[in-house]
Amino acid sequence: MPKIPVFSKKQIAVARRTNMYEYLQARGETFEKVSSKFMQHTLHDSLRANVKTGVVNWYSQGLNSYNNAINFVMTFTKNRMNRSSQSC
Repeated sequence: MPKIPVFSKKQIAVARRTNMYEYLQARGETFEKVSSKFMQHTLHDSLRANVKTGVVNWYSQGLNSYNNAINFVMTFTKNRMNRSSQSC
């Protein structure tokens, strides 16, 4: 049976290049300024965002959002869900 694509290749390419800094802020994530170019997440000190490019690096996870926003947000969301379930 042939696979039916849900999204076009172009749509996936655009999604991969999402400005993760703006996306995380829109979700309510908070950052603090560490330099003129970088912001650091207030709960994850190894998560830093470049305000000019929107690329986010999560150094402790070995993950960055450059052309990888889909995987980045899936990992970030999974981590947040695991932390909240552990605190219950």
